[in-house]
Amino acid sequence: MTNFEELYDNLEDFISNLEILLTKNIFHGEFQQTVKNFGTELFNLCKQKQFNIESADILTLPSFVELFNHTPKQSKGYLTANIESFFSDIIEPTKNEIELKKD
Repeated sequence: MTNFEELYDNLEDFISNLEILLTKNIFHGEFQQTVKNFGTELFNLCKQKQFNIESADILTLPSFVELFNHTPKQSKGYLTANIESFFSDIIEPTKNEIELKKD
């Protein structure tokens, strides 16, 4: 069985890096708490569902919607692309690893 604690520790690091990226590249240091709220809600979603989520689940989180609403128009595509990349680079491989270890 997969060691979920290790996966969650890694996830915290990945989310922290995502928060830094978004704060610097989109918000230029502003809305730090809004970004942090999104990171926390994303972590809790992954933990609650044991990574069994889709990118749409992330994009419909209330904290993501709030973050998206604060995002300047020219950066909305960048924000969404980063979340999609986070899902495909971090969540999907972890989800696949968990599935392989179940067999």
